[in-house]
Amino acid sequence: MKKTSFVLSTVLTAALFSSSAVAASPAESISTYHSDKDELAISFAGRYDSGAELDSGGSEIVEYDKKHQRAFSINGDANALDILDLSDTEKRGEISLFKRVKFADLALGDFSVDGPTSVAVHPDNDFIAVAIVNDTKTENGEVVFLNTDGELIASYQVGALPDMLTFTSDGSKLLVANEAEPNDDYTKDPEGSVSIIDISSGPANGKVATAGFKNLDNSKVDDNVRTFGPEATAAQDFEPEYITVSDDNKKAYVSLQENNAIAELDLMNGEFTAVHGLGFKDHSLERNALDASNDTNSINMKPMPVLGMYQPDAIASYTVDGKTYIITPNEGDSRDYDGYSEETRVGDLEEDTGKDVHLNADFYEGFNQDELDKMVENGLFDDDQLGRLHVTTANGLNEDDEYEALYSFGGRSFSIYQADQFQQVYDSGDEFENIIADARPEYFNTNNDDNGFKSRSDDKGPEPESAEVGKINGKTYAFIGLERQGGIMVYNIDNPEKPYFVNYFSTRDFSSEDEAIKGDSAPEGLTFIAAEDSPTDKPMLLAGYEVSGTVAAYNVESLLGEKRLAGKNRYETAVEISKEGWEQADTVVIARGDIFADALAGTPLAYKEDAPILLSHNEYLDDSIREEVSRLQAKHAIILGGPNAVSSHVQYQLSGLGLSVERIYGDTRFGTAANVAARLDGQPEKAIVVNGDRFADALAAAPYAAKHGYPILLSKENKIPEKTELGLTNIDSSIVIGGEGVVGPKVMSMLPDAKRYAGTNRFETAAKVVNELYESGNTAFVSTGYEFADALTGSVLAAKKNAAALLVKQNQIPDSIAKAYNDLSIEKLYILGGPGAVNEEVAEQLKPEW
Repeated sequence: MKKTSFVLSTVLTAALFSSSAVAASPAESISTYHSDKDELAISFAGRYDSGAELDSGGSEIVEYDKKHQRAFSINGDANALDILDLSDTEKRGEISLFKRVKFADLALGDFSVDGPTSVAVHPDNDFIAVAIVNDTKTENGEVVFLNTDGELIASYQVGALPDMLTFTSDGSKLLVANEAEPNDDYTKDPEGSVSIIDISSGPANGKVATAGFKNLDNSKVDDNVRTFGPEATAAQDFEPEYITVSDDNKKAYVSLQENNAIAELDLMNGEFTAVHGLGFKDHSLERNALDASNDTNSINMKPMPVLGMYQPDAIASYTVDGKTYIITPNEGDSRDYDGYSEETRVGDLEEDTGKDVHLNADFYEGFNQDELDKMVENGLFDDDQLGRLHVTTANGLNEDDEYEALYSFGGRSFSIYQADQFQQVYDSGDEFENIIADARPEYFNTNNDDNGFKSRSDDKGPEPESAEVGKINGKTYAFIGLERQGGIMVYNIDNPEKPYFVNYFSTRDFSSEDEAIKGDSAPEGLTFIAAEDSPTDKPMLLAGYEVSGTVAAYNVESLLGEKRLAGKNRYETAVEISKEGWEQADTVVIARGDIFADALAGTPLAYKEDAPILLSHNEYLDDSIREEVSRLQAKHAIILGGPNAVSSHVQYQLSGLGLSVERIYGDTRFGTAANVAARLDGQPEKAIVVNGDRFADALAAAPYAAKHGYPILLSKENKIPEKTELGLTNIDSSIVIGGEGVVGPKVMSMLPDAKRYAGTNRFETAAKVVNELYESGNTAFVSTGYEFADALTGSVLAAKKNAAALLVKQNQIPDSIAKAYNDLSIEKLYILGGPGAVNEEVAEQLKPEW
């Protein structure tokens, strides 16, 4: 995985206040970080602020009613349900409160309300369900059915501590996960269960059945399932947290977080049929490295002799080729009560338990016994290594009553399980922590209620909490909320065995000097809204943030498929290309729009400076270019070519816009290219050599040259110009683009360690470059092979997006290009220029399909 960009954008607008809540606009910024698989554009659509104090549960679970374009948010602070109006989100840039329903005002008889925990929206009809906890949490809870205006329809008694509920997709049943935690002194521990409420005759005529674990055959419970509560039966020890239902509504899967397990519920018979242990994550392996201490001043990702218990809370499921797959964000949780606690630190394990620690290499694939013993001798249990890490006292004891393995809480990752055989097919390993180390190193493993560096490294790291699945433009994505870090990870999960990271985004604001929490912190619940159901007509993700008490709405748009970047002319097309690739740029590169020779070598330099290439007339800047320079907030301009190419008047215009101006040129195009190479610097060992009069070859190779930092030098057919010879100084090898008719054998023999890539014409040469030099990706840029302005200005963006650069005729795809294109796995296509450059028929023929 490689980082492509980290983009921060800020929109400032005023916030509107009301007495009970804040309808907040997107005043804070959204930060997005993406891999080379740049598939999604994520933007902030709006925010609702519950008005609750920080960390008081002002917003937790949020669900969406597509019929009325409303969201329902659990407000634990107000002991209420907030009904939000999303219908005008795009227009207003904010989410407004429609109504607040206080549960104390509902006619629930003598039921003593502690607070709501979850909400679900019926898939077809105008009602919702809310789970409410009893004031005495070990007593039975309640589920209330409300219409979508928040008016009570009916209520039903369910098990103790109902923690989550969901409708089956056919709407016939409501399932309620009754967590049934013990009281604080552990003298009362109710049995965990799932309530199944049959509402096929309507919510006012529901019938409640209970599925428990008391009668489950022990042989159906995996050996590695944790059952360890003091004097608890398995039925008491199992604590259902979250439910996901298979697409055919025949089975439900229930997370048992503290037990590190998932239970399988047969919905046809209303009985549990199995409890599957999730096993343990071996952090001694390189792919499962972690940062285990909050007592050091630097990020220190490395393998450690620790076994992580996955312990998911929220889970999700989806279907691929008729098979059900379960997604688990591996949060982790401990039992920590006055009457019993399993939690301690590695450095305190022996003192707290009175038992010795002798690590056994049989539990770890990454270390042998000698290596383990040496690590212990070298201070493995000190605070700057493993000493601060929280582990359980309930696992790891051998027959001699010694701890021979260390078990930590959570996996710091997400996993995918194939449900039929119930086996893990994927785990994201150490990617979450590594991504955050790249994207937000100064706030690595921070907590959700402070901005302290590494304050959660000794616990559960970024703490993946919530999961949601959404399909966008034919692709399936998993959204994983990080409870502590505050952002949301996005992975493409089309292939359950080979998901890949797409994006990480966050609207948490770390700018406060006193470390106060701003923006959105601690995503607890996620809801995906398909484009056809969305108030913005774009796919949307809703997130409820527990600590900040906010609900945020994000537009999530696909970048896959065909996109044309075009203006009325080449100058405006350059602007459209710039807008696609740059929110802001300190530097812009200016090239002449009708004579390109001086700009042929400019792409590697523009890429190095992260600068778009914009076009100028000989005597003046087009208005569209001036506006784009201002939008980019550019501070510096590099003009390619002398005053005869781009006049001094243009230079003065750029200065008038507040830019410092640098001009790179030579006495000829060959000298300009050599001087651009010198300015590029970097001491490259390789150069690209092309004919200075054949622009197509230079532009076909430009993205490749830019990605690798290779200068582009210009030659004549049978002679190497003096300035080019100077540019070849200290170059060990060269790549020649074009056949012997453009760079002849005599020149080839004079170049250092030269290798040629060529076809019989410009299109075959471009195809050859793609076939043999393009590094595999999913993106292609297509431009005309005759008018070169679009290919020039698009070349830097093509390099940024790791894209293949293809040349076509206006109304025809040459056979060589068609073959090269078909050999690629293109999912994202950019057409540069309007139909006068590449017509609609050609664009349609190239349109990606999947």
